[in-house]
Amino acid sequence: ATTSSKTSSSTVYRPPTAMETMLYINLYATLVLLPASYYAGQFQNGMRMLFPPSSTDTSSSIENKSSLLVQLNLSASLGQVFIFLTIHHFSPLICTTITTTRKFFTILLS
Repeated sequence: ATTSSKTSSSTVYRPPTAMETMLYINLYATLVLLPASYYAGQFQNGMRMLFPPSSTDTSSSIENKSSLLVQLNLSASLGQVFIFLTIHHFSPLICTTITTTRKFFTILLS
């Protein structure tokens, strides 16, 4: 009887890290939502808002909008990293508790 070793020719599966999972989710969302936003006309509206015709807006206003957009994206990215790392290091229950508590205090203080 011949025995074959499957481990010599196959690779060992390694689950993706939290950062790799976020990368894959964001790439997939970009691939799906970019064509959908273009088809719905929202992409063009967004580009007109960011880069209006030069006669209607000054360059300082465009720089201000770009700066605010970068700040918004950085905040969203940090929030996403926090959620993924909380789930990875603790559990989904802890992440849900933190999120619910944060929203509770947001509503209470507003």
